[in-house]
Amino acid sequence: MTNAEKFLKDGVDIKEMANGINEAYLDSYVEEDLIDCIYRWFETKTKPTLTEDERAILKSVPEGFKSIMRNEHGNLKLITCYDSYCEFWIFNGSFQFIRNGEEYIIKELLDG
Repeated sequence: MTNAEKFLKDGVDIKEMANGINEAYLDSYVEEDLIDCIYRWFETKTKPTLTEDERAILKSVPEGFKSIMRNEHGNLKLITCYDSYCEFWIFNGSFQFIRNGEEYIIKELLDG
């Protein structure tokens, strides 16, 4: 998920977005045109914000499942691997930030 995907939607907090761009501009180590800085900020990966339901789902995932992904058919899968065998648990309806082919570590999502 990029900052653009996270912030450019209905109900966007423009002040939060502007502060993020300003911080990126001030933290820039090279002289950079503001337009380039804004573009770079929108392309930067950001940690998604989970809904309460998504957080509850991830907290109830059985131990051993390490990551969540969306397959090419749009289905969500929880993944764990034991040697060369992988188990998948399929569910839908949440985690709209996960795009096809993207995989997120469950622990990292919950720590955010």
